Parts: sequence; structure tokens; C-alpha cells
Amino acid sequence: MGRWAWGLAIVAFMGMAQPIAAQEARQVLEEFASAVEDDELQATERLFSPGGVRLVLGEGSYQGNTPRRALAALERVLPTSDDASVSVRLTSRGDPGSDRAFGELTWLGTVTSTGERLRITIFVGLTHREEGWRIDELRTVDNSQ
Repeated sequence: MGRWAWGLAIVAFMGMAQPIAAQEARQVLEEFASAVEDDELQATERLFSPGGVRLVLGEGSYQGNTPRRALAALERVLPTSDDASVSVRLTSRGDPGSDRAFGELTWLGTVTSTGERLRITIFVGLTHREEGWRIDELRTVDNSQ
């Protein structure tokens, strides 16, 4: 095989490798979304970066939270609902070769105690580590109004 053919084969392989890495990030987001929907957040602790999680919940911003603390804070933000649904609306990856990816989850549900219908957006930042994609940032926005 000539040098041009080898070069094209390498470029084609590198082009195929990007969607695989992005798909892995999306799989982490989908697993997290499923746990949020099923109100089983504590089961997702392994999806978080052990080095700390940045939280932006309402007006407060908190750095370096353990996964357990980040999940507990998110549980306090999301109300109890019997009909909650969560969807992954958007995922993107930084520049090719980037170790950052971002997702947007939408939580939609009726608050059990009040009957109020809420829509909360959860922005998720991920970083790629040796063990794979890990969540290292959560931001919430209440878009119910």
C-alpha cells in the first residue's frame, strides 16, 4: 500500500475514533439521566470525578465537592415527583482530542406536595480520564416560569 493510502487509512481511522469517544460521554449522560428520573442518584456516584465536582445551584457556586456531596445537593434541588421524566437534550464535545464534553438534561415533573409542574435544566460538564468520562460539573436552572 502506498504512503497516500496509509495516510488516508489513518485519517479515516482517526475520524471514526471521535464519535466513539463522544458516544461514551453520551452513555454516561444517559445513565445519569436514567438515575435522576428514577430518583436513584446515589447509584451514580461512580460516574463522578473523584477529584471534585463544581456545583452551580441557583445563585450559589461551590467548588471541589465530593461526588456524594454533589449528589446530595442535587437531590435537594430536585423536588419529589411521581411523574418525573428526564431527557438528554443536547450533548457536545470540545475540539477534536478535547478531554471535555457537555450535556443538557431536562427534568420535567409535577411536585407531589403542591401539584406544580416544573421544568429544570441540568447542565452537565464531563472530563475524560484514564477510567473514561466522568462528571465534574453540575449547573441547574429552573425554567418553569
